[in-house]
Amino acid sequence: MVKKDTLEAAKGDYLLVGGNRAGEIRLGNSSKDLKTLLGPPAKTEGANDAIWTYPDLGVTLAFVKGRLYLIGVKSGDWVTPKGLKVGRPFSEMKKELGKDYRIENSSVFYDQWGIGARLEGELIVELLIFTPKKSGGQG
Repeated sequence: MVKKDTLEAAKGDYLLVGGNRAGEIRLGNSSKDLKTLLGPPAKTEGANDAIWTYPDLGVTLAFVKGRLYLIGVKSGDWVTPKGLKVGRPFSEMKKELGKDYRIENSSVFYDQWGIGARLEGELIVELLIFTPKKSGGQG
């Protein structure tokens, strides 16, 4: 018998789709909708408490004007369609998505795909899902 954990029960899947979603957590959703889906966050911070943290799910959400604009995942349970996930080297991200990215502090952003990563050295420690700056999405 396979035991389903709370993460799977809350979101239905662990699929990361750049420019779109992390499981059932979708960019553009309202804070009210996400509170219904995930329950109240364990921690809020930032201006107007616009950053929500769910440490048990390995997820951080950031809102602008009450709408989700950034999803950060720190758990290796989350994975892209091609297998990219937290804990893998950045070289795997470059192999999957190419060399058209920008670097900001210790993070890389593939603006055209709506996916990025926070790095410690060459290791991915958090994957970021956001609205692409150009048309399209990663799938």
